[in-house]
Amino acid sequence: MACTDRPTILIVEDEPANIHSLAQILQGTARLCFATSGAEALDIVQKLAVDLILLDILLPDTNGFELFPRLHDSGTDRQIPILFVTALCREEEEAQGLRLGALDYIKKPFNPVIVQARVSNLLRLSLAYRELEASSNSDFLTGAFNRRYLLKMAELERHRWRRHERPFSLLLLDIDHFKQVNDRFGHNAGDRALRHLVRLFQAQFRQEDIFARIGGEEFAALLPETALSGARELAERLCHLLPCHPVLLDQQPVALQVSIGVAQVDETLCPSIEQLLEQADRALYQAKRQGRNQVVIAARA
Repeated sequence: MACTDRPTILIVEDEPANIHSLAQILQGTARLCFATSGAEALDIVQKLAVDLILLDILLPDTNGFELFPRLHDSGTDRQIPILFVTALCREEEEAQGLRLGALDYIKKPFNPVIVQARVSNLLRLSLAYRELEASSNSDFLTGAFNRRYLLKMAELERHRWRRHERPFSLLLLDIDHFKQVNDRFGHNAGDRALRHLVRLFQAQFRQEDIFARIGGEEFAALLPETALSGARELAERLCHLLPCHPVLLDQQPVALQVSIGVAQVDETLCPSIEQLLEQADRALYQAKRQGRNQVVIAARA
């Protein structure tokens, strides 16, 4: 069942009667997705932003206790809250699930009032936590991601590279002569210029890319599964795009420019994220020395 809207509840259950019953009870609560095996559930959480999981303990290819940690920490940037669904009534099973981190249990046969109440309460908590987490990941001035979030996602991407050897690249961007903008028009105008750049550049990135403000007029972009050629092409497009879309400051169009350094994790080298940033920073510094408003590729270490 395809589903893209939020909030989303994933129900992991293999008995058709139970699937039908939960679908009726939870109809209208959220968008519902269904998996009848552990493998199918893992595939769904890798593709969709799931807000809550109802997990049956007995499944055809695994059990809920074994599947729980893989679903709970699904390889994304957050943990997914989980409710166990069970016909087991023994206290030791219930305690085991709670020790793993389950938020609650729903017991079979289902009591519709109890199911609706527990799911609704936990779904509200999940969405509130997501909103709080989103605000902590964002730069308050521009709405771009912040440095902390970029570094966290870059580490996840590095671990993914180590497992699957899929390349990823990093762009480091700095606005040229930005001090002159602040000195001439004031810092409020400079803030508008930063927001203008973010709005303009965000439209150029894919959904999976991470574009972040990492300090002052400096930005970085993490490009998953992107080789050097694709990163260079995007960087050059950004470099040429900005002067063509001036920002209006004190009723005057002001054309901004950026210098960009590009670094990539390749087939033979997987540096730390700090080393990758240093490579991109050296390339950025070289772009500044060579005249600004250009792209430089980091030299291979």
